[in-house]
Amino acid sequence: MNEKIFFEKILNLRWSIEHNMFKMFVKSYDMPKGIKQTHAIAMMITRHRDKISMSELSNALNLEKGSFTTVADKLLKLGYVESHRGEADRRKYYLKLTEKGLDFTEKFGASHMDYVENIFSGLNNDRREELIASLNKVEEIFKEVGISMMGCEK
Repeated sequence: MNEKIFFEKILNLRWSIEHNMFKMFVKSYDMPKGIKQTHAIAMMITRHRDKISMSELSNALNLEKGSFTTVADKLLKLGYVESHRGEADRRKYYLKLTEKGLDFTEKFGASHMDYVENIFSGLNNDRREELIASLNKVEEIFKEVGISMMGCEK
């Protein structure tokens, strides 16, 4: 395997997905005051879980613990999430969306899906199926080598 090409492909794919699927969307979305892209993604990850530990969420966001604490504190302060101490391990704290957080993620998620749908609207069904199959293959290979697609397991 040509390591340089592999590395460049991975970096380009990461940049393209992050830039085109998220940053450009967030620029076009009317975000509530104080909410940035990282906050929105943190809430979207949390939405798909009953609860998530702060360490799991910081890993999923690829943030150091100290940087993530600022994100969590902001979401707590603005009332989008609530924090609960773990029952089994009292040192762990878990985050859960509040009604305000659920309302945000429902609207944000629906709008984001419309945005992504628009990006791929020029593809016919066969090409869409090829894209999904390719993404499934990447996920399968990542799992095979021990790489989680979200940075944390459900």
